[in-house]
Amino acid sequence: MRLKSGLKVVLAITLFVTVAGEGYFLIADYLAKRLPQAPKECFDLEKEYDKWICFRPYFNELVRKVSPAYAMTEAKVLKEKKVLDDCHLNAHFIGEAALEKYDFDPGKAFAAGEFGCIEGYFHGVMERYVRYKADPYSVTSKVKNICDTVSSPNPQKEALLKSQCAHGIGHGLVAHNFLPIADALAACEDMDYAWRCKGGVEMEHVEQYLSLEEHELKGVLPEICKPFADLDDPASLSGCASNIGVALMWYTKHDLAQSKKLCEELGESEQVHICKSGTEAEELINLKG
Repeated sequence: MRLKSGLKVVLAITLFVTVAGEGYFLIADYLAKRLPQAPKECFDLEKEYDKWICFRPYFNELVRKVSPAYAMTEAKVLKEKKVLDDCHLNAHFIGEAALEKYDFDPGKAFAAGEFGCIEGYFHGVMERYVRYKADPYSVTSKVKNICDTVSSPNPQKEALLKSQCAHGIGHGLVAHNFLPIADALAACEDMDYAWRCKGGVEMEHVEQYLSLEEHELKGVLPEICKPFADLDDPASLSGCASNIGVALMWYTKHDLAQSKKLCEELGESEQVHICKSGTEAEELINLKG
């Protein structure tokens, strides 16, 4: 009797595992068919910028149909698998899509996001918010207090989020030629974390050139920081040159030697030096993951 009972238990467990296992694979298959699929045509693109743009609709769809956090995880996975060399700008795109998903409420969009990809998600949220909420004629008064609502029970995390918020505002002030460089920097002045806001201005200004072919990029490199050179703001001029170094690393898929060689196109020795320092700083960040 005990033997028969034991056999019954074993058979019952075996049947449960079999059914549960089949159920698991059925569910997995169902989810795989329902979830957006990464576009195959994006994987083989040679130019990194073209990949970023190609994957953008895919990430936007993940945000809409699943969540911003899921989209961020996918971006980081694609970077880990070397499909994407860098995921910062795709994280920007995910942040923009998240803000739209949450009806342009930056607090909700921030809460739904994830760190990673050099915190591009939070930059994208604020970049899109500035372009949605403010107009060039009243932007200075509107952006000053935008980051005051960003909060966290953890003081260190709150400070980090406020810093990312300010940086994202800097991106937004310049994105799509929203404001001239001088006016964008002036709008940052009265904010907490003004230096982070200015960094966003510098970064956004530089990133617009990443779509160029290499021969075109070489031609414009000496002129990129001219809007900063025309101002009495040496720190922002240095920031522009440093951001060129960072952007060149993304452009060359983190080829340090090639990026440094492109820095030499800036011509002026001090800017070349700062640009090369920017490439080295980005190399360290990339190695840390």
